[in-house]
Amino acid sequence: MRKKIISVFTVLMCAFMLVGCKNTIEKKYSKKQIQEMNDQAYEQYVKGSSDYKDVKIEIKGNVIYYKYWFNYELDDSQIAILESGEAQLKKQIPSIKDGIKKDCGIKPEKISYIFYDVNDEEVFRVED
Repeated sequence: MRKKIISVFTVLMCAFMLVGCKNTIEKKYSKKQIQEMNDQAYEQYVKGSSDYKDVKIEIKGNVIYYKYWFNYELDDSQIAILESGEAQLKKQIPSIKDGIKKDCGIKPEKISYIFYDVNDEEVFRVED
């Protein structure tokens, strides 16, 4: 009886360990790699631009967030311009997912583009 209990306990412990070892994109990329991606995004979108005050790439599990902060408050016409680009952003998402899968072996569950105004209020979001 004791051996059966130990066997069951051992199997359960192995199962719990496997659940805890689930690979994610967040685990695949080091903090240094994520910082390098953020530095490149900053150079591309913020440095030398009057539109953006910041940009950040965040990875949580298998979800990737591209966050952009504008240097100003957006009026309705500017938000409408953002919204008109939604289809184009959505078209890019599958190729980004495929590129990430090729790079780290895991396809993202979701990619989100989130835009904030100067007051850190979300004004627009596209996700897939």
